[in-house]
Amino acid sequence: MSGMPSSIQAVRVDLYAPVASFRDPMFPGVSRCLPVPPPSTVRGMLAAATGRASEAITLGLAASAEGRGVDAETYHPIAADGSNPAIAGRVAAGKGGVTIRDRPFLVGVRLTIWIPAPDGERIAQALRRPVWGLRLGRSQDLVHIVSVREVILQPTERARVGHALAPVGGHEAPLASTLRLAEAISSDRGRTEYRSYQWCSESAGEHAVVGAYRDEDQAVWLSSPASSDERDAQLSQVLAKSASGSGLGRPELLTEHSLAVRDATRTIARRIDSPGVLAFYPNFWSWAETAALLHDAGKVAEGFQRQLRPGGESWGERHEVLSLAYVDLLTRHMDPQERKMIAAGVAFHHRPLTSHRRGDLRSMYPPVAAWERKFGRDPAPVLGRPRVQIPAARHRAWLAWLAHQLAIPVPANDRRLWELARDAFARLSAEWINPVSEEDGLVAVLLQGAVTLADHSGSAHVPLQTHMPLPRDFLSRLPTPYPHQRQAADIAEHLILVAPTGSGKTEAGLAWASRQLDDMPGQPRLAWLLPYRASIDAARDRFIKHLDSAPGQERPDIGVLHATAARTLLARAIADECTPGPADARRARARAGAMRLFSQRVRVATPHQLLRAAIAGTRYSSVLLEQVNALMVLDELHAYDPATFGRICACMQLWQRLGSRVAVLSATLAQPMINLIHDTLGSVEVRRAPVGTAPARHRLTLDEDPIDSEASLERIRSWLDEGQSVLVIAKSLLTKGFGVGARVRRVSGCGHRWAVDPWTGAGSR
Repeated sequence: MSGMPSSIQAVRVDLYAPVASFRDPMFPGVSRCLPVPPPSTVRGMLAAATGRASEAITLGLAASAEGRGVDAETYHPIAADGSNPAIAGRVAAGKGGVTIRDRPFLVGVRLTIWIPAPDGERIAQALRRPVWGLRLGRSQDLVHIVSVREVILQPTERARVGHALAPVGGHEAPLASTLRLAEAISSDRGRTEYRSYQWCSESAGEHAVVGAYRDEDQAVWLSSPASSDERDAQLSQVLAKSASGSGLGRPELLTEHSLAVRDATRTIARRIDSPGVLAFYPNFWSWAETAALLHDAGKVAEGFQRQLRPGGESWGERHEVLSLAYVDLLTRHMDPQERKMIAAGVAFHHRPLTSHRRGDLRSMYPPVAAWERKFGRDPAPVLGRPRVQIPAARHRAWLAWLAHQLAIPVPANDRRLWELARDAFARLSAEWINPVSEEDGLVAVLLQGAVTLADHSGSAHVPLQTHMPLPRDFLSRLPTPYPHQRQAADIAEHLILVAPTGSGKTEAGLAWASRQLDDMPGQPRLAWLLPYRASIDAARDRFIKHLDSAPGQERPDIGVLHATAARTLLARAIADECTPGPADARRARARAGAMRLFSQRVRVATPHQLLRAAIAGTRYSSVLLEQVNALMVLDELHAYDPATFGRICACMQLWQRLGSRVAVLSATLAQPMINLIHDTLGSVEVRRAPVGTAPARHRLTLDEDPIDSEASLERIRSWLDEGQSVLVIAKSLLTKGFGVGARVRRVSGCGHRWAVDPWTGAGSR
């Protein structure tokens, strides 16, 4: 419940309408009735009670109907000139035309509204003596007030869903359907804001809920319009991305993109939760949400807007540095540590503060930079450049919109934005250029990763998958599990499993991972790490065959993280957005590709990408975040060189701090390596497969007789006759190898392979 107030005073209003009809605007020309009143209809009814033009207030809704029917209604068409023409010759022209259509309606509509203070008390008084009649839709759809009372809304993670309107992802009640409803309509009826909601036609019982409050046992989700008419007018043409740079295939509004990234952060928070080091930072996800909302605030500048136009010239400035001015304004009520973290999440989501390469923020914006010309007013702009970067009316609308989203009053300010950006950047540089504590540094990188990952998801419009292909009862799928497989499935901590090839080592690792899902928070991911690309592809094919596909899918979606592809996609995805041109489309494709690296909950990879994440940096901060609350299975750990093995051990220690769990699987693991893993993780269970669990796959025979002797040839023939594969190593291919091959072929029809060793002659099978 990070970022939500501990409790909210509100007014609960219960209403009843004998008959009501809510036309669905998504079906023009068709009389289709919505099953619930849209929030815009409810706000219109409240505006009638208060006598105002509109009521853009925060509210929660729950609605249901006892039944439904269809009525035949007479319509009188009106022509553009105001006449009432005849229709299809049914009525004489002099008497005016009519047409009859079916009109569906609801019977016994019950509606509950929750309105937080201070608007709640004002609305309650107006409902007792309304200025205009209360109607729920059409003029004849009269509404009766059943009760009005004060309540306390408490944040909750579990409640009765009932018939409440919830945002998509607010709960997982199986009966829920998705409705597209009007949230608010502008006074001139020229603009309508739509949102998607979940709603249950049958009363849903108690479920886990996200972002909800509780009134007694009833879940309540609060919503408010995104903007007022004045803000709409100023921000309706302010873009975050051009058509080529947007995952939507059209220009994307800055307000639209900011909300998409903030909502993506909430999805990531449900996936990662707060394990390990994050458990000591209860406001971490609140910081991430605020940083996500403000991360592109500087794109409001005219220089950035002009470069998004066809043929636009590059602005040449960093929008995230200007965003710090809005961070400063909108976080002044927070603790300095919170402001520091949020500012870091905003400033570093594209470029680092310092770097040995060109283009780091500190070298671009020294204290002596021309801050006013860059972000404020340019007294002598070159042709095509704006004189003022942010017009006053646009700034007021943007600041009010951001404050509304953060549910805080619009902050007062008597300083120029470029001054705020300059001072905020200087303060941020001083805070992070000097050594910081190890924990603060780690949390800051994870916050940066949350903003970067949310930006990728919100920009590409690729959601994170919630389905886990690995079932929680994986062991039960094995007909006769081996003892070491049963032992692995019983361990709820780190594991070292030593089992020979062919003994079901992979199944044991999956059984261990399946067990961890029962007591880990959030939505853990499974990363299966292998040393070779060929083994990665084989493992992916194996998982596709044996794990579960999501509902409606033909096969499970298993991710593959190859080093070269990942490095390229991540580099392009975080590339400079302040440089317009053909690269926009490439960046958009890279974001979609990068999101596919993170979308799946089961991935097969080499550990090298994860090792890069430990070095951090803008490119890999999101990779590091995805190692929080994860299951790391290191298969064939003995195959790595000593230096890589040491780095992997260091990563294991980091994974433990991040609340992840580790399993090491190997056919052979020397005791010194086991000791190192023990020293790294502290507590780890070691299990070994019983001797004889798997048959011997290879046998080495050193033959004292010459390879071309009759005794040696007879042994080779007997192995081939048994159907075994035989590798014969001779020290001379020409003098012995070919001769032996010919003599074996004359006696045995079995296939064979040959290799040359210049030092010795031996047979092996």
